[in-house]
Amino acid sequence: MKIIYSQTALKTLDLIIEFLEKKWTSKQIENLKNDIFKFEQTIFDNLIAHQFYSKATEIRFMLIARDK
Repeated sequence: MKIIYSQTALKTLDLIIEFLEKKWTSKQIENLKNDIFKFEQTIFDNLIAHQFYSKATEIRFMLIARDK
């Protein structure tokens, strides 16, 4: 499986990283990084089912947003 991030997601991630580098300690950033890698692994392991964008190409998608 291959994960492809949208341009918007990558731009937003850059802004988040910039903010975190100013506000968080390196330990907090490292913990977040580890959590993100764990989350990606659950996607690779198919522990979370995602909606199909196209069944013909087996492309799936997911939206991630903060909970208000």
